[in-house]
Amino acid sequence: CMKKFFDIKIENEENGITIKVPQSVEDFYDAGAELKHCIYTNEYYDRKNSLLLFTYKEGRIVETTEVNIKTKEILQSRGMKNKDTKYKGFVMQTIQQNILPLIR
Repeated sequence: CMKKFFDIKIENEENGITIKVPQSVEDFYDAGAELKHCIYTNEYYDRKNSLLLFTYKEGRIVETTEVNIKTKEILQSRGMKNKDTKYKGFVMQTIQQNILPLIR
């Protein structure tokens, strides 16, 4: 389901943030291990109608975001141990303005 979105990537050089679609199940494993999330163990990579986006700050993952591709709604966006990050507002706005319009 997510393969058609693999080329989505937003980079903001000003704040060092990159938002992109994970490319493999290993990406989910790494994100889960780094952020202490259940994103891998709960098989988010296999969810129907979900698009996952990973946010990186200077190359390190800082946040994961789940979007419903049917409703174009952001379902959740979480950082370390499922807490909000200081980037959440920027991430949500960037996804709403730049990524949701690409979902068809």
